[in-house]
Amino acid sequence: MWQAARQVWQSGFSDTVATCHARKTGAEAEGPAVIVQRMIAATAADVLFSADPVTGQRDHVVLSAIAGLGDRLVSGEADGDYWAVGPTTTGPATPTVLTRARAEAVADIARRAEAAFGTPQDIEWAFDAQSLHILQSRPITTSLQPLPRPDTQPTIFDNSNIVASYPGMVNPLTYSVAVHVYARVYRAFVALLGVPDATITANAAVFGNMLGRVDGRVYYNLVNWYRALALLPKFAHNRTYMETMMGFATPMPAEVVTTIGPPIAKRLTRAVEYLRLIKVAGSLIWQVIRLPHTKRRFYDRLNAALNSGFDPRTAGPTALAADYRRTESTLVDRWDAPLVNDFLCMIAFGASRNLMQRWLGPQGLTLHNAIMIGQSDIISAEPAQRIGHIGQMVAIAGLTGPLTPDALQHHPAIAAEIQSYLTKFGDRCTEELKLESIALTDDPLSLLHAITASAGRAMPPETKPQDPDCRALFPNPVNHLLAKAVLDWTRARVRDRENLRFEHTRIFGHTR
Repeated sequence: MWQAARQVWQSGFSDTVATCHARKTGAEAEGPAVIVQRMIAATAADVLFSADPVTGQRDHVVLSAIAGLGDRLVSGEADGDYWAVGPTTTGPATPTVLTRARAEAVADIARRAEAAFGTPQDIEWAFDAQSLHILQSRPITTSLQPLPRPDTQPTIFDNSNIVASYPGMVNPLTYSVAVHVYARVYRAFVALLGVPDATITANAAVFGNMLGRVDGRVYYNLVNWYRALALLPKFAHNRTYMETMMGFATPMPAEVVTTIGPPIAKRLTRAVEYLRLIKVAGSLIWQVIRLPHTKRRFYDRLNAALNSGFDPRTAGPTALAADYRRTESTLVDRWDAPLVNDFLCMIAFGASRNLMQRWLGPQGLTLHNAIMIGQSDIISAEPAQRIGHIGQMVAIAGLTGPLTPDALQHHPAIAAEIQSYLTKFGDRCTEELKLESIALTDDPLSLLHAITASAGRAMPPETKPQDPDCRALFPNPVNHLLAKAVLDWTRARVRDRENLRFEHTRIFGHTR
């Protein structure tokens, strides 16, 4: 090495160097300095940029990598792996030089270099067997875009409630239908409560993004739920009720809620805001009065649409599309009974819970839970009851082994009960709101297994849930009557909420 350094040093005294130096400076040439650099036995090397020099974008780091020394890529002797590391990272389908973790480590160095030098950097780097080495860093000379403004509004996803409807992985087919239905349904709902059409149109992006799909799983896009609720008066009260009904472990952070706020009230006087409140309250009271009629009309429309005699298994694509659009306009855009009842249930549940807690403390919350849970006329309990009943018929008939068509041929009463079950609950299945799931009407095997298993168990005696006797808790008869009225009305809304949710299954079964 010293011999090589001496040769470099001696080259500074050649006649050519001396003549050139004298012409420019008028002085004799001095001995040159010799730079000695340590050679890296590179396993991978190349260049990276802390901003994209081609597009000018500054939200991602771009780098290329080649095995060994980077000069082979510069000379065109070989092609390298290309990575873009940022909010979304892209790289080769089958990396041959760098793993994703190493590519992100290199990108982190680029960001640190940019922060240290105060400007985007063009960097040469190399990995040896142990470490990452920075060989050179200099400013990028091409024009770049200005730094984007930081996003101060977070996007918050939560699946506390929706995971019951869409558990696990959800395919794009189901998600695309669900997000579309949520948008149309909730636009129609706020219109029902008197929100002006212009306001609804201005918030189209809010309604179109009520859900989000992240890594294949479906979540509520919570900020948009709060924005939609903020279109109605009394946002501060309603949001706490919504958080309770959705089962949030913690409420939305206050610093996020304050950035949402009621989007209209900020520009209106207090008097006009009261007028809005009166208008929406009047619409809501009218919906309460009409709720029994609204439910009847809803069930009439639903049954007419689903029992029209249309057979999707024999229809062509054009007829299928027409029936799908007809179902949307008839039901999705007029999903009034479930939505009105859900909103009333949200308010009644929160208000009655607060009332019981105020009057009775922790004992009031226990009473509230017992009354809300202890209901027998909910349709979701019927499938288990029917399966148990058919199982007892199978046990009495002495049937053993699989319930095949041949076995049921000699027991028409059992076959009729199974067919009756399929007629009412045939759209039910595991993960029944996923369009890719196979319904019982297409594959009743799981139902037959459940009946067979039930036949081997003794049926528990049917007991109707008993309401807690709360008279002793309310010595004042007026308070007792008021509490009973509030709790009974709230329980009716909870019951209707569960029963109307069953109709989701029928709609998705028809869509499937």
